[in-house]
Amino acid sequence: MAALLPAKPRRDLDAQLTPLINIVFLLLIFFMLAGQVRQEPAPEVRPPQIAKQPPLSAPRLTLAVTADGALSLDGEPLDPAQLAARLATPLAAEPPPTLALKADRQLPLGQLTPLLQQLRRLGVTRLTLYGAARG
Repeated sequence: MAALLPAKPRRDLDAQLTPLINIVFLLLIFFMLAGQVRQEPAPEVRPPQIAKQPPLSAPRLTLAVTADGALSLDGEPLDPAQLAARLATPLAAEPPPTLALKADRQLPLGQLTPLLQQLRRLGVTRLTLYGAARG
C-alpha cells in the first residue's frame, strides 16, 4: 500500500538556511563596526592609613595532660604544684593568652575536672580543649 502513495517532495534544507546565515553574518558585522571595545580606566585607589594595632590573635600556651595525670607546659614537664607559678606571668599579659589543653583519651574525667577548676581559679579566660576522637 505504501508503494501506491505518491512520494512527498523533499525540500532543500540548505536553501532554507541560507537567508538565516546571511542575516546572522550581517548582524555580526554590524555589531563589530558599531560597538566599541575598550578597557575602562582603573579607579585610583588610595589605601587607608593604618595605625599600629595589637596582634589579631593572642599568644597561645599548650598544656598537655597524659593518661596518668602528668602535666607539661609547652613541651616542658611540669609539677602540678608549679602550675600556678608558671601561668602567673603569661596570664598577666594583655591580651591574655589562649590556653590549649590537650588531654589524653584515657584520662578519666574525674582527673580533668579539678584541673579545669584550678585553671579557672588561676584566671584562664580563653581555653581550647583538645582530645583524640575515638575510632
